[in-house]
Amino acid sequence: DGQIAVWDDILVVDAGTKQLQVTLNGNRYKLDWKAGNKTVGQMKTGSTSLTGGYVSDQERTVEVEMTTPGYYTFVLTTQLHETYRFVVYVK
Repeated sequence: DGQIAVWDDILVVDAGTKQLQVTLNGNRYKLDWKAGNKTVGQMKTGSTSLTGGYVSDQERTVEVEMTTPGYYTFVLTTQLHETYRFVVYVK
């Protein structure tokens, strides 16, 4: 929907397939997601990888199907263990 997510942000979107574009400065990273408004600690089990593990793409677009209303948590973790969490609310 053209919105920019920043650390610990909550974005509100309509239901449907969404594209997430990740832009990073060369660090390897992984992107995981899970239904619900979760903490980083809660994301360590039961989350789904959107990147299939650590990747080195400086720019990557992933599609996410969010058809059920509610909260979805996304966590981007770099190989240097920097963690960025944001939440999407589907109305």
